[in-house]
Amino acid sequence: MQHRVLFRKLIHRGDVIFDVGAFQGVYASMLAKITGPGGAVYSFEPHPQIYPVLEQAAATCPQQNIFPRCAAVSDAIGTTELFFSDLSTAKEASTICHTLATTERFGAGMQQATVNTVTLDAFARELGTLPQIVKIDVEGAEELVVAGMAEIIEQCHPVIVFECGVPGDQALPPHFAALRKAGYRLWVIDLTQFHYDASGTVTGTNTEYPPLNTKLFPFTDDELVAAGPALANILCIHETRLAHFAPLPAEMPLTEAIPRLRIPQPSFLGRLAAILPENIVAVLKKIKRAIT
Repeated sequence: MQHRVLFRKLIHRGDVIFDVGAFQGVYASMLAKITGPGGAVYSFEPHPQIYPVLEQAAATCPQQNIFPRCAAVSDAIGTTELFFSDLSTAKEASTICHTLATTERFGAGMQQATVNTVTLDAFARELGTLPQIVKIDVEGAEELVVAGMAEIIEQCHPVIVFECGVPGDQALPPHFAALRKAGYRLWVIDLTQFHYDASGTVTGTNTEYPPLNTKLFPFTDDELVAAGPALANILCIHETRLAHFAPLPAEMPLTEAIPRLRIPQPSFLGRLAAILPENIVAVLKKIKRAIT
């Protein structure tokens, strides 16, 4: 489902939103516009090189309702190591998860910095208000963020939207079960599946299927695992708040949606590129451009 359409359905004017993993503030700017001047978007971004960009987005926001915080959100207050890279393919992939801090992900020039950590529960107590919406994009640390907002979940049942990686060869992280146990219903909003070649290089992802852009996809944990390797965005609404957002978009079981997602196979030239020297591939590409 298209995120802008969904957030317009979920956010009411004047809502308080916690934007965890704000990056450069693109989502924060969109959320700020939807909630309006009477609302507030509290955006968290720990990356020392990215945070100034978020600050600039907040300063130039027409609604003047984005309030940035330079901290990583976790399950405890303190400090931790943030891993990141200057690689263009990894600029949005900074993480506090040590298991994800690999050279395969960040390249040989992987960097790290000590950053402050906060919990959403402690931040909400300090702020003196609770959020209606929590958006989470933290590159593998979703479990930590959810663990650090247990009081918020118990007190006000906010809508939660989080991104997660689905390896496809292991169980989902514990926060999926924890949210269901707390009374939440979960849907897949969108799913990007990956095609890998024999060397482990991504050679394709599923293409857009327009009829699926207006639907939500209920799933079991096993069904989502079977859809991996993939990247998914998950919508969580507490059962006591479902009527507040009625009518929700139409549903389609995830198992029915998966066959409609098309993963293009690599082209003949793409397959050659995986096995031929770079100079030969460059010549082949020039020939292709010359005859097309």
